[in-house]
Amino acid sequence: MNHNSGDLGGDTAFVVSASQDPDQPGFLNVTFRKSVFTLYCLEVLKVIVPDTVTTDGDDRFADYLSCNDNGNATDPQCMCDNYIDRSLSKAKDQTKFCHNSSGGPCTHAFPDCNCKCTDASLKASTKYVGMMPVYYRQSELLGHWYSTPKDAECQETEIVGTVRADGTSCTWKRYPEARVVRGGDALDFGGWNETGGRGHFGMMNAAVVHQNAQVLRNLFDSQPYQKWSCGKGTTEILV
Repeated sequence: MNHNSGDLGGDTAFVVSASQDPDQPGFLNVTFRKSVFTLYCLEVLKVIVPDTVTTDGDDRFADYLSCNDNGNATDPQCMCDNYIDRSLSKAKDQTKFCHNSSGGPCTHAFPDCNCKCTDASLKASTKYVGMMPVYYRQSELLGHWYSTPKDAECQETEIVGTVRADGTSCTWKRYPEARVVRGGDALDFGGWNETGGRGHFGMMNAAVVHQNAQVLRNLFDSQPYQKWSCGKGTTEILV
């Protein structure tokens, strides 16, 4: 389905910002302790996407799309990267494409803000995995967020890059294997720092994000299974 996800650093930044108290519901109305984290590998078609805005020059990916903001979790839709998401990336480079109803620059008044993507950008983002680096209003790279377009997902029987009868291609495929942990597992494992954020849209403490991302990595690696590894040409994502 249409979906947003991230690597360990990108999703850890989101979690730290959205839930400072592990037993109080955060931005997504669930406590960190009861949250479920699933680690997958994606095989992504090797492409070159020119003239992107959100990727910070990484032409292996299309522009990132903001998904699941249409109020229907059973049929999430993706749209041009919104102001809030852009403000947590390279804000100066990305929010200049957003304006309020008076034509001026956007502020935190999110409902009165519209971001524009070109037709070429939207077309590429519906064909290929989108990406955006995550900074959370400070200078150090924390991780990455990804958008995965539903219509470009390969089925189990399809090889990445398969051209279908209707002329479209599948460009990404989620591997069937996964690792699953809960937030409570990270708390019990030890080392998780509950501080570091200043609310969902505030500046992050980069050291805390990196520390907690390593806790999640060590937690996944500690599971009694074969050591987790994504193969060549794949991207690791956390949802």
